[in-house]
Amino acid sequence: MIACLRALRRNGNLKTALVVVFAIVAAGPLASAQTPAGKQTAAEIFKAKCETCHGQDGSGTALGHRLHVKDLRSSEVQSRSSAELAQVIHDGQSGMPAWGGKLDDDQIQALVKFVRRKASK
Repeated sequence: MIACLRALRRNGNLKTALVVVFAIVAAGPLASAQTPAGKQTAAEIFKAKCETCHGQDGSGTALGHRLHVKDLRSSEVQSRSSAELAQVIHDGQSGMPAWGGKLDDDQIQALVKFVRRKASK
């Protein structure tokens, strides 16, 4: 969230930054909801942590476009190796927050597979 806000501030869009903060705070309890087994599915993780910028279909939201997120369905993203995609999710990139401290390796790998499926839809 902090990285998103910094990127928005750098782009001079304080109003959008405030809307993002409100949306994240308001969705807080929903974003942390887990499945009965204690682990979120890749779809749940994507919805809670990625969809705000990348959009449901991976093409990007209005906010995502302002932050210059990649279309997850694009050949630019899909041509990357699974290890590269996992690294981006783990470490973050270009304003995208790092999820390595919040998601375990299995969750990150599940997200990589989920992103791969975006291209086939």
